[in-house]
Amino acid sequence: MIDDNSIDEFLARPYRDRQLIVLADSKGSIEESPPIRLSDYFRASPFEALTKEYWTKKVPSKEYWTNPKNWGLWGYVYDKSKGTQPAPKSGLRRPPNRVSLKEHAARLRFPPGHPLYDTVYAGHPLQPGLYLPIANFHRFLFEEKFNELLAVLWNLGAFEVGITFIQGKSRSTGVSVDSSIPVEIPVSVGASVSTRRSSETGANLVATFSPKAKPELPKNTVWMEYEPTWKNLATSRLEGQLKTMEVELVYDDDYGIDGSVAVGLQGYGLKLGGEFSRKETTRWKFHVTFASTSAV
Repeated sequence: MIDDNSIDEFLARPYRDRQLIVLADSKGSIEESPPIRLSDYFRASPFEALTKEYWTKKVPSKEYWTNPKNWGLWGYVYDKSKGTQPAPKSGLRRPPNRVSLKEHAARLRFPPGHPLYDTVYAGHPLQPGLYLPIANFHRFLFEEKFNELLAVLWNLGAFEVGITFIQGKSRSTGVSVDSSIPVEIPVSVGASVSTRRSSETGANLVATFSPKAKPELPKNTVWMEYEPTWKNLATSRLEGQLKTMEVELVYDDDYGIDGSVAVGLQGYGLKLGGEFSRKETTRWKFHVTFASTSAV
C-alpha cells in the first residue's frame, strides 16, 4: 500500500514502476492472482455444465483439461481449495500499485469526477502525479499533444493553420467489442481561434487566429522539450521571421498500455474507467501561415 509517508518515494520511481495505480481504502491489497469467482467457471450458466456439449468442446484435449476453468463447478472447487488461480495471460508485469484513500487528494491529480474505487489509472509519462483512467489514456495524451502544438503556433503568431489527417484511427475495444471510430479533432486553445471542417469526415480542418502580441513561446509546455521539429520551428520563427512551414504531429508510442494489459486488469476484477481506447500510430500535418511580425 502506498501511503502518506511513501508517496514522494513512489513518485520518484522510474515511470514503469509507478505507471499503474488503483485507489484503495485501508483494507487489504491487490493480490498477485485474480479473485476466484464462480461465474468464471461457466460458459453461460451453471446448468450448462450439465450438458454434453459443455464437456465436448472442440479444443485440444491437453489444453482443455489442464485449465480448471473448463471443469465447471469442480474446477471452481479445485481452485478454491488451493486459494489461488493462474493469473490471466496479459502484458502485465505485476498488479497495479495500491494507493491509500487519504493520500490521493493532496498529492495526486485526477480528471474531474475521479478517482473511483477499483478503477485503474495510468500515470502521465511527463507529469508525475497526474493519473488518467486507463480507458482514455491514449486519447487524453493525443488531444493534449494536439492542443499544445496549436497553442505553440498561436503564440508564435500564426493567423491560419490548415490541418490534414494523414494516418491512424482511434479504435475502441472491450473484451468482446471491436469497433472503429473516426479520430476527433480537439481544439481548446482559446477564444481567438475559429474552426471549420472542409469535409463531413472531419479529415481536414482550418484554424484561424487573430494574433495580438509579439511572437513568443507559451509557458508550461509539456511536450515541446521532446519535439525537435517544434523547437526548430520556434527558433526559425523567433529569430528568422518564418512566414510559412509544414510540421507533423505524430503519436506513435503506446507507453506499454495496450489491449493485453487492459484484458489482464479486467482479469484481476478491476475497472478501466470506460471502454478501452487502444493506441494506433496517428499523424496529422499542420500547414502554418504566420502573420508579419510588424502586424502583431
